[in-house]
Amino acid sequence: MALAAGTLYILIRKLLAAFPTVVEAWPVKKFAAIGALMAATAYLMISGGSVSTQRAWLMLGIMLIAVLADRPALTMRNVALAAMLIILLTPSAVVGPGFQMSFAATAALIAAYAVLAARRSAGHAAPSAFATWAPVRWMLPVATAVIGLAITSLVAGLSTGLFSAHHFHRVAGNGVLANLLAMPLVTFVVMPAGVLALLLMPFGLDEWPLRLMGKGLEGVIAAARYVEGLGGDIVVGQIPLAA
Repeated sequence: MALAAGTLYILIRKLLAAFPTVVEAWPVKKFAAIGALMAATAYLMISGGSVSTQRAWLMLGIMLIAVLADRPALTMRNVALAAMLIILLTPSAVVGPGFQMSFAATAALIAAYAVLAARRSAGHAAPSAFATWAPVRWMLPVATAVIGLAITSLVAGLSTGLFSAHHFHRVAGNGVLANLLAMPLVTFVVMPAGVLALLLMPFGLDEWPLRLMGKGLEGVIAAARYVEGLGGDIVVGQIPLAA
């Protein structure tokens, strides 16, 4: 849901940014937030509304409303608000893996990146001569994206590992590798093609974006099978509730 709404958010902002007079006269960031909120709501309505989807919608809704109100979007307070709303609506969700794992991952990621952002701000210095070298400058965004994806996967894996072991009696040892292989396809192929297909569907032009989306999904499945073939699925058996 975050990728679908986020892709549409970026698309609307980029399209409106092509018209300088529009950008100067209107709050295009807020228009993009409204469009993304509508997309997330449509996603919720067609998805069946599982707890993790409700959590994602509430988090995105709070984040996008914060954008509309000119407030910080990604904060631990927003996580708490989403959790309280779900607990009020479905108190039994607290004992389910969907609630526990999705909120554990979200809270851990926000906390981890808050620490990283603070360290980056505190240690900001002028770039070295090596960092300004052209090949390094070209490769830096790629390396940053890979490292960011690895950190995201590692933090999410560690924060949800205990819940996974409790509910499913196993832990994915190669989760970081699987995400490094699959997430670029999901982020840059599957979700953009899906959003494009949705936009072109009323005109009957959605076939080729859907074909591209299908190829991306085949790549994701191939990556999953490759990682599965490496082993690393650690069976821990039933663990005590106290853990």
